[in-house]
Amino acid sequence: MRFARIAFPSLIVVVLFAAASGAGGGAKDPPGSASNPLVALPNPTPTRIPPSEQSDPEAPRQADGTLPRPSQPAGTKTQHGTTALHRSKPMVAPQQTPRQQKEQPPSASRPCSLVTREQAREIIGMAIVEPLEAPLGPTCIYQTESGERYVTLAAQDASVERLREQMRDRRAVPVAGRTGYCGTVGGPVLYVPLTDRRTLVVAASCEIATRFAALAVERA
Repeated sequence: MRFARIAFPSLIVVVLFAAASGAGGGAKDPPGSASNPLVALPNPTPTRIPPSEQSDPEAPRQADGTLPRPSQPAGTKTQHGTTALHRSKPMVAPQQTPRQQKEQPPSASRPCSLVTREQAREIIGMAIVEPLEAPLGPTCIYQTESGERYVTLAAQDASVERLREQMRDRRAVPVAGRTGYCGTVGGPVLYVPLTDRRTLVVAASCEIATRFAALAVERA
């Protein structure tokens, strides 16, 4: 009688354990049903495809499922370690050698071409710096290296008759077969006709101006 009391509770525990095991080991509902839903797990690999690449589902993929990157042109390492892409160099026109300029003949429009630096040095008797052509006139300025003397030479659009009327102490002098006029107009000056309406003007003493004018009228 005492053995029956001890065995009965043990039998109840065994029955309850068997019932629990039977309930847990039974067949489950199909995956995806309400009683057996599917659980979404995070994807460890980045498989997101840009819209431009999604149009081709059969494109070859890498081992991790991603599409291969587009090939890039070969590059070279720069000083900072970055890769510089090779690009086509722009076409550069070949440099042309400067053409040899033709020597222009002396002209009254270029007064420094009428009397050279060496000729001016011989006339003045002193070293001459490089002649300077001023835009007014234009006028060529011959100056000694010491700056003590200078001579200006220009061709003016006016008749010699009109210009000589403004001179003081005027006197006629022969210049290369022409009649010039020495005098004073603020300083010593010589007028020699080139044409009826064009006159050579040399600002210097009459002796020096006459020698300058003799060379200039032959080239003007």
